[in-house]
Amino acid sequence: MIEKRREELEQMNIQRKRCVWLGIIAIILFAVGLLIFILAEEPTIIGIIIVALGWICAIVSAAMFSKLRMRFKKRFIKELIQETFEDAIYEPKGGISMDKVYSCNFLKRADRHHTEDLIKGSLEGVSFESCDLKLEERHVTRTKNGTQVRYVTYFLGRFFEFDFPKEFKGQVITTEDSLFTLFSKLKRIQ
Repeated sequence: MIEKRREELEQMNIQRKRCVWLGIIAIILFAVGLLIFILAEEPTIIGIIIVALGWICAIVSAAMFSKLRMRFKKRFIKELIQETFEDAIYEPKGGISMDKVYSCNFLKRADRHHTEDLIKGSLEGVSFESCDLKLEERHVTRTKNGTQVRYVTYFLGRFFEFDFPKEFKGQVITTEDSLFTLFSKLKRIQ
């Protein structure tokens, strides 16, 4: 069983390397095509063809890598999560609902959001849900040439929700160790 997994991982790694090489070829073709196009006295069809081939290689490389990434998640990550946690569910394209995210009263409402890699399960009697979360805020700039809209990321990371089997009095705040926690009046609980 372990040998079969190792072989499958090696095959995926070979495919990953092919994707990388195809991406490198795409960059080289695109650069050479642009140089020909810029340095030629007249735009040449050869330069345009080489740039187009670069774009095609880039698109094919990205599509191959995306499929490989999803296959890896469904095959290996899902299995690892199911072996690690009780009642585990893994959905590569899933996420925690935004209503749950905002109900923590910790994050402001986003103008645009993205979630993926939902994990549900329990560990030592504590149920949890977790996902990758990206929250973005819309920024509008008005100039003499018109309106510019851009999105700025203000949260990017893992979001967790825990369901502890006991009640807590007051509010529980979970933070990383930092100067804030060292010099605050907050008590550390193990």
